[in-house]
Amino acid sequence: MKRIYRLIQDYFFTFSARETNGFVILIFIGAFLLLIPTVLRLLPQTASTPEELQQDYELTQKVLAEIEQKQAENSTFEYTGEYNYKKSNYESKTKADAKFVFEPFDFNPNKIGVTEWKKLGLKDYLAERIEKYKHKGGSFKYKSDLQKIYGFPNWLYLKLEPYIVLPEKYDIEADLVQNLENTPKYKNGKSLKNTSLYPSKKDPLSSFDLNQVDTSRLRKVRGIGVVLSQRIITFRDKLGGFHSLQQLKEVYGLKPEVRTELLKFAKLENSNFQKVMINSAPFEELKKHPYIKYKAKILINYRKQHGNYSSVEDLKKIRALDEKTIQKLEPYLSFE
Repeated sequence: MKRIYRLIQDYFFTFSARETNGFVILIFIGAFLLLIPTVLRLLPQTASTPEELQQDYELTQKVLAEIEQKQAENSTFEYTGEYNYKKSNYESKTKADAKFVFEPFDFNPNKIGVTEWKKLGLKDYLAERIEKYKHKGGSFKYKSDLQKIYGFPNWLYLKLEPYIVLPEKYDIEADLVQNLENTPKYKNGKSLKNTSLYPSKKDPLSSFDLNQVDTSRLRKVRGIGVVLSQRIITFRDKLGGFHSLQQLKEVYGLKPEVRTELLKFAKLENSNFQKVMINSAPFEELKKHPYIKYKAKILINYRKQHGNYSSVEDLKKIRALDEKTIQKLEPYLSFE
């Protein structure tokens, strides 16, 4: 041991006697810690007795049973799509109450009360909310108006909709186009030819081609001014021309009532609108089209990688283009 002390002190380090003692102690402690895992592995292992294993198993099963019980207690309602009610809020709150039964029948939401609403599947608070809405002057004109009631379940509305004695919410513009010819021309001996949603102007307005009309003529339509007329023309030019009157819905700021007034005069007589050369148009030209915009780069990259487009089916392979966009864009595409 003295030789180890001297070797450390004289040849490897310039330690004092006290420092050498400390260094040697650290070496022994390190060696001891390194040997502990090996020693522990050599010791005999003590296994759990069968009784201990059985106790652990019974405890585990007890915990699992308690968890399942809690889940069953928290499951107060189960809806399977066929109105399978299980422990629902419609079950009796007292012993005297009867169990809820769904009883659909034809009804007008403007004429039934809380009792009928409850038979149709509504909770008490929701039935009372509808009655308060009606007492304050509210009413239902179309079937879909029922969904405006706060908290009305969508799944219940879908189930009740066939029984609602109210008309569907129709497209005012489409209805006007189809039934304009059936509008009476005279009332009390007076002509109704110029009847409109707005006060009449002095200059009469005849029908016009929407793809040829200018801003001055558009401004004669009730509700259309300088800004809106220019906006319609600008949108038309970016498209390359309208191919459907329904595209007027896409003009920003064109209110439904103004659009209805415009449809009294607007026609589409010229179907030769400008098309997009999808296989040769540059980026700057593609991005100007309202239905392409920022997707122009994607179209060009796909064209470079896979070659020219042969049909609309090729566009469906591009994930960035949804089906609705492709349908709107199709009339404007040329694959030459």
